[in-house]
Amino acid sequence: MNNKVLSELLTTYEKKRLLSSQKCEYAKSKALEIPEYKSLDKQEALITIEIGKQMFLGNKTDALEKQLDFVKSQKAEVLKNHNLDISDFTPKFECNICKDTGFIDGKMCDCLVQNYFNKLMEISNITFDNIPLISDYSYKCYNDGKTKMASIKKSMITFVDNLKTAQTRNIVFMGNTGVGKTYLAKSIAKTAMSKGNTVIFMTSFNLNNEFLKSHLSNELDKIKLLNNYINCDLLVIDDLGSEPKLKNVTSEYLLILINERIARKKATIITTNLEPDNIMSIYGQRFASRIFNKQDSTLIKITGKDLRTSK
Repeated sequence: MNNKVLSELLTTYEKKRLLSSQKCEYAKSKALEIPEYKSLDKQEALITIEIGKQMFLGNKTDALEKQLDFVKSQKAEVLKNHNLDISDFTPKFECNICKDTGFIDGKMCDCLVQNYFNKLMEISNITFDNIPLISDYSYKCYNDGKTKMASIKKSMITFVDNLKTAQTRNIVFMGNTGVGKTYLAKSIAKTAMSKGNTVIFMTSFNLNNEFLKSHLSNELDKIKLLNNYINCDLLVIDDLGSEPKLKNVTSEYLLILINERIARKKATIITTNLEPDNIMSIYGQRFASRIFNKQDSTLIKITGKDLRTSK
């Protein structure tokens, strides 16, 4: 992983936890400035201690517990009258799973993994600004293909909803330059992220650079460097065919990546201007057979004019 990016993220997480803690402490201090609340707070502490003492002695505590509940309700009423709430005393985390630590049982939480991927995409100038969720995706610009695009939209909504369970895990968007393949793929990726999935959106050029780094590393790190791309819930490879073809790297590592993702039942989207025959001649029959296998892949041809030049 990029240690600089990860370090920056962990610093951000630490700041979030500190800010959340400070807000709680501030709320508590404001509450204790209220004489009535402060008195009730002391009563609650004394009753709680007495309950513990009686339980140790084996005595019943029903009456004490009712008294405790009454004091707590009084405290809540006092807070409400001063525009405060007991929930203000509990830290509010962005991720309730890892409590904004970024880790669960020593492993990276999905929230940290996705934030890491987001940073990498940001560094690569990939943005999801002004990209709609797939449910809001509009196909009105396809003058002669609205019916087809409506069907594609419907199937992509289903694809995202069943990302981890559907049999068809791979989508290949094919079509000429400017017909909206990348825009649609981004909409799907953004929707998948909104549902809590880990997503990486990479241009084939940048992914090829990752392959080269892996190829030039020692044997132990070769696959390790690709783990993020192998294990994320959804990997989008944008504009396949635009990258330079590196001998013993591009085709070989692309096949390894796709094979591993299929074996682990991970979803992959590929966008390309290439035709199936071109893909086979450039990347080899084994790769082509994997992404065009109807058992776990769907090929979607998008047609139309270049939307960028027709705007």
